[in-house]
This record gives sequence, structure tokens and C-alpha cells, in this order.
Amino acid sequence: MPRIIKEAWNVNIIETVKGILNSYDKIQEFTRGITIDFTDEKIEGVGLYSSGDTLVKQDVLGNQQRRHNFYIYSVNDSTLDYDRLNNSNFLLELGYYLDLQKNIPITANVANVERNGKITKMSCANAMKYSVDTQNKNYIYQIQINVDYTIFE
Repeated sequence: MPRIIKEAWNVNIIETVKGILNSYDKIQEFTRGITIDFTDEKIEGVGLYSSGDTLVKQDVLGNQQRRHNFYIYSVNDSTLDYDRLNNSNFLLELGYYLDLQKNIPITANVANVERNGKITKMSCANAMKYSVDTQNKNYIYQIQINVDYTIFE
């Protein structure tokens, strides 16, 4: 059973999600490490891209429910059916792992005030082949990660 992350990184949502992904015990089978806003074009290059943060709801006390969206782009060997199946299985299992990640502490700098919060839900969508590197015959995979979290006043 995958490990459920409980330790606090005491960092913002982007750094926390990167830490959660790097803590997945199968991540080293798929990548050499996750970078932010950059994907190495070599095999096993993985980039985590922030694609926006949305206020979902705010109560009268100022507590906020928010959603942050990410994309992961990964370059992986796709020469054989076996390779493509392993890549797809990894993306499926990563989704299961992220579903288990809840109540992970984060911090947010809102109007120059450090506020505490926690991740309430993580989910994956649109795990698929994004494009093909025709020169090297590698696939670039994409997976969307949605993170719901709260920030407390």
C-alpha cells in the first residue's frame, strides 16, 4: 500500500505537491526527479507546471477553500508496447496514490501574511500521451492534478 504523506513541508502549495510527488515510492521508476516549470527532453524528464489557483469559497471569517491545478509532463521511452503499458500503469497508480493524500499542512502568503492551511483532496485527470518526440521516438505524457486545499484566517 502506498505511503500516505503526513509530514508538513511548511511551504506553499506548489512546493508541497512537488514533495508529495517525490515521496511516491514508485516515482524513481518513472523519473530522475521532478522539476518546476521545466521538462528535460531526455528520457525520464518530468516537469510540474502550475496552471492556476482559484478561490472556490470564502466564509465570513476569511477562511478560504481553494483549488490549484497542475500539469505534469514526462518524457518516457515508448519503443515497445511493454514500455507504453508500463508508462500508462504508472500514471494510473499515481492517481490512486494522490487520492490518498489528505490533511497535509501547507502555508500560504496572502497579502504578505503567512497563513496556515491543509490539502483536503488531490485527484488526477487527463492522463494521456500528449505528443511524440519523433526524433527520439519517445512519448511525452501529460497528467492533470487538481488539489483542493483550505487556508485558515
